[in-house]
Amino acid sequence: MMQTNRLPYNDRFAEGKMEEWMVYGGNWQIADAVVSNNSDDVGSKVVTGSETLTDYELNSDVSLTSSLGDTGVMLRVTDPEIGTNAFNGYYVGIRLPDQLLLGKMDYGYRPLKSVRIGTGVKPYEWYHLTVKVEGCTLSATAADEQGGELAAASVEDNDDCDRHGAFGLRSFAAGGRWRRISVRELR
Repeated sequence: MMQTNRLPYNDRFAEGKMEEWMVYGGNWQIADAVVSNNSDDVGSKVVTGSETLTDYELNSDVSLTSSLGDTGVMLRVTDPEIGTNAFNGYYVGIRLPDQLLLGKMDYGYRPLKSVRIGTGVKPYEWYHLTVKVEGCTLSATAADEQGGELAAASVEDNDDCDRHGAFGLRSFAAGGRWRRISVRELR
């Protein structure tokens, strides 16, 4: 694996490449500048980036490919392994039927906040996630393909803040698709 250690980061899916990503379960494939997990395993994920990254913003288009579960992105990832919830860090995703989720992962899942997406979440539709981790604050916005904001949430993790880690993609009990992934440092 050729892990990416520097920001800014932009995926290379349009070139059919993802060798910088480490796979932890699932069935990952690239086609037409989109990476897909064609598995409904619980907790399939891919991770890249340095575990020394601190404050950053991640942008990605995400789409569920099944009628259950959730699909999203991981931040400040450390100690990833194959298995359900098997990493430390944060998770932000969209869940059917109508939620934007923010959660803490410590080899278990602790919900931090969830907000309703008024239009609902529909399989095979694209949603744009903008997620920031700065200090102990995790914030996220979900938008439609035209850029219209659908939901936003922010939360302070004052209990046991994860201050550094890599980033990744995750689906839970669902297949998923991701495209246009970019990560930049917050200064």
